[in-house]
Amino acid sequence: MTAELISSVDAASPEWMTTVLRGSGAIDDSTSVASVTAESLGDGVALLSLLFRLSLTYDGGEGPATVVVKFPTLDPLQRGTADVLGLYGHEIGFYNDLASTAPFRIPGCHLAAQAEDSTDFVLVMEDLGHLDPIDQIDGVPFDIALDAMDTLAGFHAQWWEHDDLPSMQATYPLIDNDLYRAALPGVFAGGWENCVAECGDAMDPAIRELGDRWGELVPFLLASIGRSPITLLHGDFRADNLLLDGGEICVIDFQIMGQGAPMYDVGYFCAQSMATETRTGRDRELIDRYLSGLATHGVDLDRDAAWDRYRIVLVHCFIYGVSSFQAFPELPERGQKLMLAMFERSAASILDTGALELLPR
Repeated sequence: MTAELISSVDAASPEWMTTVLRGSGAIDDSTSVASVTAESLGDGVALLSLLFRLSLTYDGGEGPATVVVKFPTLDPLQRGTADVLGLYGHEIGFYNDLASTAPFRIPGCHLAAQAEDSTDFVLVMEDLGHLDPIDQIDGVPFDIALDAMDTLAGFHAQWWEHDDLPSMQATYPLIDNDLYRAALPGVFAGGWENCVAECGDAMDPAIRELGDRWGELVPFLLASIGRSPITLLHGDFRADNLLLDGGEICVIDFQIMGQGAPMYDVGYFCAQSMATETRTGRDRELIDRYLSGLATHGVDLDRDAAWDRYRIVLVHCFIYGVSSFQAFPELPERGQKLMLAMFERSAASILDTGALELLPR
């Protein structure tokens, strides 16, 4: 039997979990879930979703002591953004179709289901709470950032100009598409007013000018990072979505997957997951590590072209440090700290790499 799609953690009954775990092969037909106890994984852990840890007991056999369950956010602004951009379907598609091919560690998946008539979804995953998290507010140490470049290089090389990419665009869209061109200016504008209210006094004039005209730059930015070479992108490759198991990086959260220039993932990670003082002056060192990783997989990318594309990505990814300010007053404390860190780091990366000089006037 296939487990029905539920919309809240309250519906994760022992009977439902039994069906889920039997369906994934985690328990056999003689084993049943006897009890389910749910706890929230905390405010500010995920911006677009609700995460819960379920503790389980069994009759007739053994099974996972805990699992993690993911649902859409209840915040109307964040849910609206996810719905407009079709983000939830990306992750469901990944776990159902591509997870087995991932060249890095990911959580095991027991169930990935989305409604046919809405964007409601439920995802039941292996609990990796025993692994070491990387707090994005603290920032990624430089040595781990270098390892992250290796992780990205292996993933991107796997899908580099792959023949299957065009047929996959319904689930993992090319970043330069009509929906993004139409929606992103409004998504950015929705957060910019609150961003100015919170950060305006300390904002560099050049960043203020960029924010005021970012929406009109969207066609240029998307065209620049939607050109060949194209690969599959994680889309949200940042510190809070990485876990450490010794020297191995485990990657989670595939809601913003798509297709585009490989430097998209590189720039997004470096600008917003590393403290400014850790990254500043070492961007090229990180890019060189990434290019070296590609080369080990037989892929060559011109260094100067990568640098220019990287800087354009920094300007595009400014949206991530701005858009969630629309809900800033209602965010929990950690969410607010994360938004402030992402904005400040993104702005600094744009200024100190000279990215603005690449923009049309």
